[in-house]
Amino acid sequence: MCLETANLAGALSDLTGKPIEEALRKIPKPLRKQIDQTVEKLTLKCLDIAIKSLDQKPKSAGEENYDAIYSGVAGGLGGLLGMASLPLELPVTTILMLRAIANIARSQGEDLLSLESRLACIEVFALSKSSLNHRTNLGYYASRAMLAKLSKDAVRIMSERGVTQLSTSAIGGLASESAARYGMVVSEKVTAGSIPIIGAIGGATLNVIFLKYFKKLAHGHFTVRRLERIYGKEIIKDEFGFALMKLGLSEL
Repeated sequence: MCLETANLAGALSDLTGKPIEEALRKIPKPLRKQIDQTVEKLTLKCLDIAIKSLDQKPKSAGEENYDAIYSGVAGGLGGLLGMASLPLELPVTTILMLRAIANIARSQGEDLLSLESRLACIEVFALSKSSLNHRTNLGYYASRAMLAKLSKDAVRIMSERGVTQLSTSAIGGLASESAARYGMVVSEKVTAGSIPIIGAIGGATLNVIFLKYFKKLAHGHFTVRRLERIYGKEIIKDEFGFALMKLGLSEL
């Protein structure tokens, strides 16, 4: 049930064997504010670049493996240069992320010539959860309901302009919401890098974990969408809720 429970802090805790949430809360407020401001300025711009990098040509298996390598290299440079590298490292990481998400979408039968499928790739960023901000902790279907209107507005605008003109300005509210939620998790990642136990692991490893976290969300999201196409949305939503009940979870 990664779509309901997974967050970056949890993935980092799995790596270190220690809970990370409390350490994140103890980061000095001035440092957190600096990180938040930097990420806020960069995320929407990076998302725009990433959206424009989408194409319809599937990657080979070998190319897909390069995502982790490239992301690790970018993270390694970030680890060496610290906050100063963020304006360079974040665009690279974001582009790699969206291209990996798009490839997962294709593998689950999505047609990236379809505007709806391309917007579903952007939605993955908005499905991310921050351990420190309750705004991001809506359940999967609750989040999708919130995103549905934003996507509908984007489809209406883009139907007039054409898919080739896809950009953050054109998809408006969906891009802003996705950037806001993605930015919270990016901020959490950068903040985690300043914690000694995480910093010792290195920026490369941290970036690979970050990439894997979003790929996991994408696999879950597009698996659900594929099953909805086969069996119908209401049936899958009911089954999803039943599975949560069996696990002692609930859709917020």
